[in-house]
Amino acid sequence: MSEITLIPTASFAFHDIYPEQGEVLELLRRGKLSTAPLITHRFPLDRINKAFDVAQAKEETGAIFVCLEI
Repeated sequence: MSEITLIPTASFAFHDIYPEQGEVLELLRRGKLSTAPLITHRFPLDRINKAFDVAQAKEETGAIFVCLEI
């Protein structure tokens, strides 16, 4: 048996820190905001190091959100 742990990113993990984050989550829930255009790069989990490199060099890579696909 394997156990899987999901760890949310800091971006929206604590949505009541900033009221704006709660508003964004509500817009997403209602379908008024699309996140697809914000995901600029996608990587399979086995290329996680490359994903972090791209995210860290956002001025060079143009990364907004880097997605790990699992």
